[in-house]
Amino acid sequence: MEIKFLNQPKDVKIGEILTEKICDSSFSRIWLFAGFAKDSGLDYLLEAIKTARENGIIIELILGIDKKNTSKDMLLKLLNAGCKIRFHLNDDDCKLETRVYAFESDSSDSYVYLTGAKLSEGGLTDNMALITEISYPYSEKKEFNKVKANIENGVVVEKFETMNTVVLKELASTGEILARI
Repeated sequence: MEIKFLNQPKDVKIGEILTEKICDSSFSRIWLFAGFAKDSGLDYLLEAIKTARENGIIIELILGIDKKNTSKDMLLKLLNAGCKIRFHLNDDDCKLETRVYAFESDSSDSYVYLTGAKLSEGGLTDNMALITEISYPYSEKKEFNKVKANIENGVVVEKFETMNTVVLKELASTGEILARI
């Protein structure tokens, strides 16, 4: 395992890293775990996500959504692209601030990125943030699998529900999210 600390926007931009990794066909599965998801950030990544899905890469989005920042239209685009989505409705009593992005390869290095940058266009491109990159050589696949298990089965993930078009329409009809932003 190798750990690097990167500075945004001085050294890198997490949006560029994510776009490059999402489009990299050496990955078999990708998790984008963001406790705060804004349409602008999801839209920034949408074309890369579509490309990855066309290449057979499994993409799981674990998102905190709300009526100010996440729309039915954007979530529908992601569902239509073939993403698996789990969500948590952020409110004043419970807002999640986690941002973990994991990229699993069955034949080469796997990566995990941790950052304070929100999943918004500004958070992905311009806002100052520290990014931690953890790379796992293929020989350390067991260690990566432990991290993956924590992402999939962590305590916070228990607060998430599975998204589908029926649930999405219900959220929009009750005003939990907007049809458009």
